[in-house]
Amino acid sequence: MRIFRKDLTGVKYIISLLILTIMYILLVKINPSFGGHFNRGVTLLWPASGLALAILLVFGYRMIPAIFFGAIIASLPLRNELLFVIFAALSNSLEALSIAYFLTKFVKFKNTFEDIKDVLSFVVLSIIGAFIGAIIGTLGNIVAYNTFAAGDVFMSWFLGDLLGILIVAPPLIILTNNRKFFEKKIKTEEVIVFSILLFLMFFAAFLTPGFHVFLHLLAWTFLFPLFTFCLFKFGSKLTFAYILIEYIASLIGITYKLGIFGHFDKDQDYILLAFNLSLVATFFIVNLIYESRRKTLKAIKESEKKYKNLFEETMRKRL
Repeated sequence: MRIFRKDLTGVKYIISLLILTIMYILLVKINPSFGGHFNRGVTLLWPASGLALAILLVFGYRMIPAIFFGAIIASLPLRNELLFVIFAALSNSLEALSIAYFLTKFVKFKNTFEDIKDVLSFVVLSIIGAFIGAIIGTLGNIVAYNTFAAGDVFMSWFLGDLLGILIVAPPLIILTNNRKFFEKKIKTEEVIVFSILLFLMFFAAFLTPGFHVFLHLLAWTFLFPLFTFCLFKFGSKLTFAYILIEYIASLIGITYKLGIFGHFDKDQDYILLAFNLSLVATFFIVNLIYESRRKTLKAIKESEKKYKNLFEETMRKRL
């Protein structure tokens, strides 16, 4: 567990803080929902919430200024209400801090997702943390804008933060903490063939203009069995790379109204993107649980074989 990083002191701490702040700001800026919120300052997908949690779990509580000031700097150019900006920064910071605190204090979270208890605890506490963040954000929205649509604001804020946490945080945490994550061996020719097929589906689903909506939906639906096959065949490393490519392709499709995004309005595009990434993230977590169970069973069998051989050898010596 790296929740207390004592090696980050002095200049190293300042540099790390600046780098993480910039990363947070950049993720906010490239988030497609940021410019197309459903309510004032509220989006249906907020990946920065996942980055914030990953920062605290990997680098420790001392990086909370990166989240707070990153949220303020990223929001200032697009918001007229300074009060709302402060509430939003508090929401993002306290949300990530509460989840990280309960995971490390009570669950003893290992940052590997190899234990089913860790996975379930992460999901439950993410829901609680997103609830806390949504309450603070909704309060700031009411105070700053005198809005009476508190219920809609709360649900949009809650779902946006929760989706961001569940989609973004697990891959980042695993990539920075679990070295065994990269040890799965794969054949180059199989990867090339699969990559060509997957990229054709990306192109058909997100980047082609003028197709009938049924063809775009068919190509988009076909991506899910492909991702499932990729997880169990090639492992999480390659699948995570494909998820990033799909996200980039989706951003291009939304920006230029291509592929499946050309048939819906902007708000529906964001809902579709959030739903798509949520399903992919679910497959990702299910695969991690499967891999963990497979490794556990393998270790048990090896242990049984070892002690059986040891017992047989001991009995032969006695005879």
